[in-house]
Amino acid sequence: MGSSRPQSPKTGLPIGKEHRDPSSYKVKTSEQPTEEKL
Repeated sequence: MGSSRPQSPKTGLPIGKEHRDPSSYKVKTSEQPTEEKL
């Protein structure tokens, strides 16, 4: 936790944005369903 958000090693995008962007979220879920929990 901190001012700098943790970036996913795959896309390199901020985790906060992944949840907001449905298109990116879909790609991540299809690749790795485990990310769905995060």
